[in-house]
Amino acid sequence: MEYFDEVFDRKTGELHKVSKGDWITITELGQLRGMGPRRVRTILRKMGVLVVEGAASHHRHRLAAWVLQKGWGKRIEKRGTVPFDVVGPELQDWAASRWDGMVADIDLETSAASTEALADLKAFKKTRLSGDLDTQPAISWLACHHPHLTQMEMAAVLDVTQQLVAKYLNFRSTQLREARALLKLDLDVRQAQRRDLWVNVLDEQAAAV
Repeated sequence: MEYFDEVFDRKTGELHKVSKGDWITITELGQLRGMGPRRVRTILRKMGVLVVEGAASHHRHRLAAWVLQKGWGKRIEKRGTVPFDVVGPELQDWAASRWDGMVADIDLETSAASTEALADLKAFKKTRLSGDLDTQPAISWLACHHPHLTQMEMAAVLDVTQQLVAKYLNFRSTQLREARALLKLDLDVRQAQRRDLWVNVLDEQAAAV
């Protein structure tokens, strides 16, 4: 999308539109680099261009304050629509000059265990009728099938923040504790019912003597 500034011409007293160049969304920036929406957001977050806002289940990557202050990006927030951001030519050039180095740094953070986990997760997704897997169940799957992965490694596998991984892992731990407590309670109830049954049988036998 092309944006324009209106410039006042003091000589003629007219307003002239001056192009500010081609402005694109974050996803479109990733497409230019041959990357998906999650991957491009991971890279821009590492650069400090994007920040994570909102709760874990409703978090969004939004442009950082310094990008807005420089006029390199805009937050588009229209009533009744999903908020999104666009970046201008200056930010695109700034990111391009740092892109390869940042990708290399991120790749160095990805361990052999992460690579194996990613391959296994992709293979698992192919067995599902729906194909893809949301972030929360994907984190649970990794925790179950690759329990030795660190939170940072899980974040690298899923192209999400370590904070989001930690939040969902804590939620998973709470669910497991509650499930175990219910299971134990159910077992205790069944055992108590059996004891009551045997007491009743013995009482009936004693009464029959």
